[in-house]
Amino acid sequence: MKKLAILLLLVFFVVVLTGCGEDFTHEGHELVGSWRADGNHAHQIIFNADGTGARTTGRETNRAFDWTIRRNGNLRISFENETETHNLAFDDNDTMRMWIPNSGTFMRYLPTRLPEYLQGTWVWDQDDSYTLVLYENGRGHRGFDDDRQRFGWMVEERDHLIFAWSTPTVATFEPWSYVLEGDVLTITTRLRGDSTQWSYIRVRD
Repeated sequence: MKKLAILLLLVFFVVVLTGCGEDFTHEGHELVGSWRADGNHAHQIIFNADGTGARTTGRETNRAFDWTIRRNGNLRISFENETETHNLAFDDNDTMRMWIPNSGTFMRYLPTRLPEYLQGTWVWDQDDSYTLVLYENGRGHRGFDDDRQRFGWMVEERDHLIFAWSTPTVATFEPWSYVLEGDVLTITTRLRGDSTQWSYIRVRD
């Protein structure tokens, strides 16, 4: 009996010590939300509060995973046949720094909205044959009558307008800043090294 008691005590301590290192998911963890790679808008990662998530890169679209936070603060991502562990750090600007192969710093998505004042039909101020249409459901299209590109759109804080579309293998994001003056909408690219700017005039019914 004494040996059994000692054995049970040892098992208890092993369980306790092992439990100190087990993984757990925080429903309110600061990681929960949507993120995208700084400088690579096609690379996104989503962490849900239930411990599931999805990752999109140039080579994969919405690849599902489970995630947990280790007791040491590291992040563990588990795919169907693969597990990754990453160090996490957050700075004062709400930036997540996490090492992922061929990537680096991830920025949290800001709250998005679909403002009514951008919804509707717009035409290029130089040639009304080019049209930009933004629907209230977050969908839209742009181009000439015989060449239309469909996309999703949203607005982030600081007047950032995003156009997004995807194929079976890649997701693409176009980040713009915008200024609305009366019925004239001017968008300016936020891509580094690019100064593209377009102006559109609202079409009234």
